[in-house]
Amino acid sequence: MLPGLAEKYAECLPEARATTMSRLLSAVVREGLLRTGPARERGLELVLREATKTGRLTLAGPVRLNGREVADPLRLWDFLAKERLCSGDSDAWERLRAELADSVAGHALSLAAASVFAAELRDRDNSGNGHRNRPFASLVAALRDSGEEGSLLIPFERMVVEGHPLHPVAKMKVGMSVEDTIRYSPEFGAEFDLPLVAVSRDAATGANGLDASQALLSEAFPRTVAAAAVEMRAAGLIPEQRVLIPVHPHQRFHALPALHADAIADGTVAPLRTRIPARPLISVRTLSARETAASAGLHVKTALEVQLTSAVRGVSPAAVHNGPRLSALLERIVAADLDLALGTPDGRPRFAVLRELASVAYVPPDGPDPAAAQARRRSLAAVLREDSEDLLGPDELSMPVAALFAKSPLTGASLLHDLLAETASVTGAALSEVARQWLAAHVERCVPQLLTLLVRYGIALEPHPQNTVLVLKDRLPHRVLLRDLGAARVLESRLARRALAGDFLPGSALLASDPAALRAKLYYPLFGHHLGELVAELAHASGCVEDALWPVAGECVRQAFHRLAMSACCPEEAEDAGADAEALLNEPWQHKALLTMRLKNLVTDQQYVGGPNPLAATKQEPEPPDLNEAEREMLACLRERRPELVRPWLDELAGARLSTLNGACGALLRERRSLPAKRITEIVLPFTGPPPVAPSVLALLGPGAGRLICVTLRSGRRLAAVCEPEGGFGANEVASPVVLSDGVEVRVLDRPEDLVDAVASSGGEMDWGALRDDLVDSARNLALSRACVRRRLPARPHRIAAAAGQRAVSDLALDLDAACAEGHTIHLAPRVRRGFTPADSLAYCPESADTVGLSFVAVRKDSVLSTPDPSGASVGTIVADHFPATVARAIDGLAARGHAPAEYELIPVHPWQLRSRLAAEYPEELATGGIVPLPEAQLACRPTVSVRTLVTAAAGRHGRRLTVKTSLDVQLTSRRRTISPATTGNGPRMSCLLQRLLADDPSTRGRVVCVPELAGIAFAPPPGNPAPSRERGLSALLRADPADYAVPGEIVLSACALRGAAYPDGTVLAELVHERSRRSAVALGFFDRYAELMLAAGLPLLWRYGIGLEAHLQNTLLVVRDGLPVRVLVRDFGGIRVHSGRMREAGLDFVPHPGSITFSDDIGHVRRKVSYALLQANIAHVVTMFAETWDLPAERLWTTVRTKMTDLLAGLPANLLARASADVAFLMTSHLPQKAFGLMRLLAADHDIYLPQANPLHGAGDTVR
Repeated sequence: MLPGLAEKYAECLPEARATTMSRLLSAVVREGLLRTGPARERGLELVLREATKTGRLTLAGPVRLNGREVADPLRLWDFLAKERLCSGDSDAWERLRAELADSVAGHALSLAAASVFAAELRDRDNSGNGHRNRPFASLVAALRDSGEEGSLLIPFERMVVEGHPLHPVAKMKVGMSVEDTIRYSPEFGAEFDLPLVAVSRDAATGANGLDASQALLSEAFPRTVAAAAVEMRAAGLIPEQRVLIPVHPHQRFHALPALHADAIADGTVAPLRTRIPARPLISVRTLSARETAASAGLHVKTALEVQLTSAVRGVSPAAVHNGPRLSALLERIVAADLDLALGTPDGRPRFAVLRELASVAYVPPDGPDPAAAQARRRSLAAVLREDSEDLLGPDELSMPVAALFAKSPLTGASLLHDLLAETASVTGAALSEVARQWLAAHVERCVPQLLTLLVRYGIALEPHPQNTVLVLKDRLPHRVLLRDLGAARVLESRLARRALAGDFLPGSALLASDPAALRAKLYYPLFGHHLGELVAELAHASGCVEDALWPVAGECVRQAFHRLAMSACCPEEAEDAGADAEALLNEPWQHKALLTMRLKNLVTDQQYVGGPNPLAATKQEPEPPDLNEAEREMLACLRERRPELVRPWLDELAGARLSTLNGACGALLRERRSLPAKRITEIVLPFTGPPPVAPSVLALLGPGAGRLICVTLRSGRRLAAVCEPEGGFGANEVASPVVLSDGVEVRVLDRPEDLVDAVASSGGEMDWGALRDDLVDSARNLALSRACVRRRLPARPHRIAAAAGQRAVSDLALDLDAACAEGHTIHLAPRVRRGFTPADSLAYCPESADTVGLSFVAVRKDSVLSTPDPSGASVGTIVADHFPATVARAIDGLAARGHAPAEYELIPVHPWQLRSRLAAEYPEELATGGIVPLPEAQLACRPTVSVRTLVTAAAGRHGRRLTVKTSLDVQLTSRRRTISPATTGNGPRMSCLLQRLLADDPSTRGRVVCVPELAGIAFAPPPGNPAPSRERGLSALLRADPADYAVPGEIVLSACALRGAAYPDGTVLAELVHERSRRSAVALGFFDRYAELMLAAGLPLLWRYGIGLEAHLQNTLLVVRDGLPVRVLVRDFGGIRVHSGRMREAGLDFVPHPGSITFSDDIGHVRRKVSYALLQANIAHVVTMFAETWDLPAERLWTTVRTKMTDLLAGLPANLLARASADVAFLMTSHLPQKAFGLMRLLAADHDIYLPQANPLHGAGDTVR
């Protein structure tokens, strides 16, 4: 016994009695067992208060009977029983009295042990008063000083002494003496030896045969198993005819002699002296077993014929049969579903279920007494689980979630309180902010994964605080490990939808009867218990209210359900996602009626009672009266699916309308051919002389410098706006209200459709209706993008360099893509997504979605045009090589439908395309089996800024991700984003060429890198049916992940991400530069590098080979090291243009796909592509950003561009110098052609239209040599 334990026990009894009293009264009231009226009449006085928003109650003062205080729960129980104030069987209540007494004693003993342990650790604490600022670090140091090693799981488990907070008899151990409780329970720091029993092989069973468990024991405990073999031979036993079963020492000396005396006597069961060192976990009967100085061990779930809380803890035949089988099924599921396989930067899973690797059990002969037979069957068995310690890194700590609520031995506060306090001290953040950050990190690492298992696969795990192991890194949730599958449930009909099945024991409790039972099995332990207690403790520790924290969990839940509904493999799965969401988000929560179940002696048959739902939606935001139809559609969707976005979206809507209006107005003024105007005048402000417009118009325009542009429309109405001074390339940034007058009324326009209506009223043949719809759609989507990005921003400055250490390079690049709210820099409808519903925008766009599940479609090989990689591997083959389990599920599905997989190619398909276009475009092929959708196999990806191009959410088996460019028949900016056969055919071959050319050229080597397109595939319609939509609608390109081209210490981001939002109102560009310095000189250094690299990416290829890359912001990526660009990556070659003559002169032989528009004999065509993409849609906007952020003259920045451009000419041979000089001269002419997006839309043009715009490179700077 621990020194001083007896004295502490007496001191702790009052606290134990008070806790049990509170839990008992909470349970009888919550479960409706107490007749409150008669109880009051008979003198019972009590006040309960809400302890958690999930319905746990606690006493708010003393309990009194007829005015006298009652401190002993047994006395209260006697009163309730005598007066018959509680419903239920009297015998059951009598049994409960003994359990209450046992639980009070057990709790007091645990509290005493905690007090002794705390004194020991305080003696070891060398931090002085350091634990006041670093309380958690001081605790870790003290534990290390006490000899604890590894992730400290065992000592943290030791600190959990309170038991289940909702169970009145949480600390009972009926069947175990006080001495054995101290000997075998974790609170007392127990360490003991785990005995082995040798059982005849013909009397044993195990999942997957007996060899699995025996091989595992030999691998984990080689010295012990060898010693057992020696002992068996010495006893005359033949080891090859025996199996070893680890058995709890209490079971060995108490239950086995009583239950298996006959088998021991005849030698069928032979207890051995050989043992394994072990330490108990919270559950008491599960042990961490590890040989001395061994590098690995096992967690062994043993049978223990002791009643702990509600059940005797045997290991049933169902647990022996089902556990490893369910574990293997989960392993298969996770391997094929990247939504469940998301990892940390070092490749460890963010969420994992600890594998139950094997099981073994003695099978006794049947006896006449059913109860005795049941006890015999469950009493000599074990489940062998992997040890979580073996999965952790050296910088990780782990603890069960239950330990977060335990008191620190050093401070007396909860461990969670100390974690928050230390984090706040280190970071300088407010406690309430840390609490929200902490909760968000925690729920993101377990809730989406658990809901995915529920909806997609019909698997409900039991993630209560004891089963959930939290892995911490730098005090924050880093990973979540879930253990113990004994109480899981499976709904086989959901599993079958994904073409999966399990070999489970018929009739076992594992098999759920219906969706409601399945949901309840997950929702109560995860939300009612785990998160209910966590949120309450976070609120208490941080000083904020629970109502401020539950929305953090709610947002994660709603986003997960939306993803699951939109990625469902069939309508039934989508309906289940909706029903599961409805039950969790809007209905009363179902909490286990633990006391009722105990009174009825129920274990696997669950009973529930309704309780409060803290995730239930609060009152709806009222609908503003001025919404148009498209905006009302968005509002309705957000209310239903993401109500937390309603207010942010409404807050952003007016600004998004105005931005879209101003952008459209500026574009139309730039492309003046679009306007049905009688006259357009332009005056530089401030002006002298008579006013150019009516005083009422001037008053609305407001003061300020700029260019006042007035348009007199054919209808006689007049538009007026002040634009910024000309910055080049026709940049008409509207700097004032847009004012419309008709001679009678003068008003300010505030919506883009008002502008279109005013212009369209002048008549003409242009399609103003289509443009109007585009602008309305773009405005509502822009508001959504801004709202989503704003919510993603950290509450404090979050340095990108710091994030680089916490996120994989690819994930950080995608995070920065997701911070881009504004869309295309030049297009007048930058956020148009015609074809997407609001639900689609939420599900598939980077700023709002987490992952998108690409589906697979199998197409007969004679119906595809496949462009393989240089090794001959097709798109499907490459995906299979990286993600074999995912593709194997697709192939299995194809075979199960009666098709020969060897006759088909797999094409990854965007879920929108699969759902919305496949049946319309390919009805005959679908009917005849030429095209076979395989929705049960999905490849989870993260969307990039282009929406239709995605990167796999996790790395494949080679440690790399893949980028997938999909065909998406949705209008994004000006085009529906399908993919032509020419693009899938040319792209991979052009990539190989570009890789070689960029590596060979001294001006690009090491500075410009091609992100290659690996392989392409497109549907090939049969002769006579060449509809372009069919050729383009089922295509895909595989591309490398840009992150593959970074080395440690570097980050990668798309150039368009420089415009992304950063805390509080800045940009990613500003944050990158400010990480070095806020001085403008440092900004100029960044710009110099940027311009130099971008020009190197675009120009040498043009003059050497006639290749014009489409190097706009979206297609170029920066590699940044130490705050400066060091390389540029180029990607996406669908819009490339090539001059045939120059390529031939360079000795290059490239045969384009028939009918390809990529090649041209007109060098002007190629130059237009370069000038627009590189200068206007890339460098020009970066110039504007630098000028505005650091107050730098734009002319100075353009001079830098000119200088860098002419520097590239240095050293060129004479034959190239003339050509390059001509190219540069073209780029420095007074006007350059720019895409006229408005005119293209108004004319419904199927080709690019260019209009000349003033060139800021013209007229100054270096001359062309």
